[in-house]
Amino acid sequence: MTMGLVRGMTSLNTKNRKKKPLTQKDIDRYTIEWRKHNKAMRRANNHSLQYDTVDDYISYVRGEYKAPVKSRGTYTPDTGWRRDEPKIPSAMEEAIKAGCNRYPY
Repeated sequence: MTMGLVRGMTSLNTKNRKKKPLTQKDIDRYTIEWRKHNKAMRRANNHSLQYDTVDDYISYVRGEYKAPVKSRGTYTPDTGWRRDEPKIPSAMEEAIKAGCNRYPY
């Protein structure tokens, strides 16, 4: 089999590269971009997409940010709309129980 057909095999270099350390100039540039990003999110009414700190924004831009997981409760369907009433048999069910072949009108 060729490498193109084998799952998991590739001829590309797939190792993760090390990130360059941040300089003060980069941090200043990211700080300005962070403020612009937060302002754009406020204008678009996406307040939950704003970042609280510059460090969060820098890790987001560099691909290191992990969003906090929001805990969700278990889903319980609402059955308040349902009424508990006795089952009223239809004329068709009565005809089937009686053994008639035709539907009595």
